[in-house]
Amino acid sequence: MPTEFSYSNDLSLLILDIVQNSLKADARRVEIEISKDAFKTSLRISDNGRGIKKDKLDKLQAGHGLSNLFTAAKKRGGTFDITTEKGKTEITATFNGAIEFGDLCGTATALTVAEKDVEFIWILKSNGETARFSTLDIPYPRTYREIENYLNQEFNFIGGSQL
Repeated sequence: MPTEFSYSNDLSLLILDIVQNSLKADARRVEIEISKDAFKTSLRISDNGRGIKKDKLDKLQAGHGLSNLFTAAKKRGGTFDITTEKGKTEITATFNGAIEFGDLCGTATALTVAEKDVEFIWILKSNGETARFSTLDIPYPRTYREIENYLNQEFNFIGGSQL
């Protein structure tokens, strides 16, 4: 029997939602780190945007990126933390047990194509291996297909979107 789709079950969509918030805060550099071991998955997203005002943090509403990530982490017995100041925000979440990674490469491709002036740095850690790459490293010209192919190669370095 298929499982019911839940937004909070797809890490790539949670990442997309958080990164869109970074872009709205005028971030020009966004770092996304995903670490996986046998027991948990960790996510860290940091940016150099305007930061989040305290009154906005206090009024998080269901359906928004931060509250979706908080709910997903808590549902899996994990943790959620956010630190923010002018010019820097860092969000971390852990998930105990399995979480679907979704289409990480598709998310990375869409962000890279849509935001050509933003540097996205991806750090993927699994099984003692680390892959780190920046979207600024993608050779020119950068058509959608070339970006997708480049990112597919990078994500496959340590097992693709499944990490």
